[in-house]
Amino acid sequence: MTKVSDPVEASKRFGTCELKHKMTWATVENCREFFQTMAIKHKFSTQQVRNDRERYILACKDPSCEWTITATLTRKNMHTFVLRNYNDEHTCEASVKNKFTQARAPWVAQALENKMREHLDYRPKDIQAEIVFQYGVSISYWIGWNARTLIFEVINGNYEGYRLVPEMCRQIIKSNPSSFAKHFVNEKNQSFIGVVVAFKSSLDGWLNGCRPIVGLDGCFLKGKCHEWDSPSWFLHMQRGEWGYMEAVPM
Repeated sequence: MTKVSDPVEASKRFGTCELKHKMTWATVENCREFFQTMAIKHKFSTQQVRNDRERYILACKDPSCEWTITATLTRKNMHTFVLRNYNDEHTCEASVKNKFTQARAPWVAQALENKMREHLDYRPKDIQAEIVFQYGVSISYWIGWNARTLIFEVINGNYEGYRLVPEMCRQIIKSNPSSFAKHFVNEKNQSFIGVVVAFKSSLDGWLNGCRPIVGLDGCFLKGKCHEWDSPSWFLHMQRGEWGYMEAVPM
């Protein structure tokens, strides 16, 4: 088992973060990620001199330090970034206070996403311990908290997806005529209640080959999505809007 205090094994997890003349990255995002990881690995902080879609220039956060890099967009394919100039020698000393400032929540979330998928019960303190174990990097409790939030948004999605539900229903009806697709919202505050999708072929098969019984099971939303378990909206939809049969609750 790897020990948390073993700096050699911990640093291997960062991969190769050495600079070479005219080294390339597929996109500017890959370039930014590389230098963020490099700063965390070597325990120094950077500041952005220029950061856009065509040029990426970094300098050491210490004004007296001569470390700097310049990467620019290549004109061949208009997405690859190449390292043009760099000075990889630090003339400063790593500050204990600032040496892990590049280890922000998005970096932590990306580093631990796969681990969190296996351990959904991880708390911010567990994330702190895991980052120390894997990378030898200390992060604050709140960075762990924010990273946990970002990871769960990747795994479970976020509220932005609900904006697409009306258009999704329209596209289902357009591409599958005579199907049923409708969303329901709270009349008072327009908050999302539910969505029902029933494709025409499935409805015909059910009506012609199955008994006309619908079983309702509970699927509870907790946490940020407050629990709401009443089936009344679904039964109302069957009675007045589905059009296939009269629903009788049992």
